[in-house]
Amino acid sequence: MAGVLVVMQVLAGTWLVPADSLQRALARPLPAAPVVLDARDKTAFGRGHVPGAIRIDWKEYRNGRFRTGRLPDDNAATTRRLAELGVDSTRPVVVYGGAHRGWGEEGRIAWMLHYLGHPTVSVLDGGFEAWTNAGGQVERETRRSPRGHFAARPRRDARASIDDVASVLADSSRGLVLDVRTREEWEGQRKYWEPRTGHMPGARHITWTTFLNSDGRLRTDAAFRDSLVTSGVRLDRPILLYCTGGVRSAEVFWMLRSLGYRDVRNYDGSWYEWAFDRTRPVSVK
Repeated sequence: MAGVLVVMQVLAGTWLVPADSLQRALARPLPAAPVVLDARDKTAFGRGHVPGAIRIDWKEYRNGRFRTGRLPDDNAATTRRLAELGVDSTRPVVVYGGAHRGWGEEGRIAWMLHYLGHPTVSVLDGGFEAWTNAGGQVERETRRSPRGHFAARPRRDARASIDDVASVLADSSRGLVLDVRTREEWEGQRKYWEPRTGHMPGARHITWTTFLNSDGRLRTDAAFRDSLVTSGVRLDRPILLYCTGGVRSAEVFWMLRSLGYRDVRNYDGSWYEWAFDRTRPVSVK
């Protein structure tokens, strides 16, 4: 039990964990070692993954099969499914994905766990590439993890609804709505099966990959931090994030929290929900 507490204490409050720290944590015997979740697709997972990692697909944890990003309404059912994978509230969880080579899937899984009340969730900074670059072992074997225990205790301050977003758009003194899709999506030149293109009038735009270095790790340099402030992303201002289906925005949620932003919420309904609601305004300017 002492080993579990040590790892929990090391990872607690660590939004991003470097590869070498994960290696040290995994060197501990069970149950002290963290649960590791691989958010990449089946093909990438099959080519090799962190030893003992459990594959998880964000698309299996949404309210519907297509054109939706909202979490399921039944939080208890979701946490039961996660516990069946091996997620346990007494063990830290580290999620990884493809970083700059993916779509922010690891951030979505980590955000979901955080929202549902898991006490110790981290994302591997730089993703699987950082793991291999650090000399981490790779395996192809698929293992099963013992069932965990995880009960839903939602953190309401981590999630935004469509009405929350509309309220901030109507009154900018309440915060900032940040669109983290690509410039082409923002300008209405590219779509992913949504009925309307463009963006939310009054929102600001920063492409999500802007937050990453060329190796997929989070940017922390002073110039980047200054550029966030210039764009209206301030530490003293509530930030509501959206993308197409609440995945890339969940990744940015994680990165902003890593940078010290405390009042951040992910709008998991995102552009899919907004665009399908014809009463909501859209801009392409």
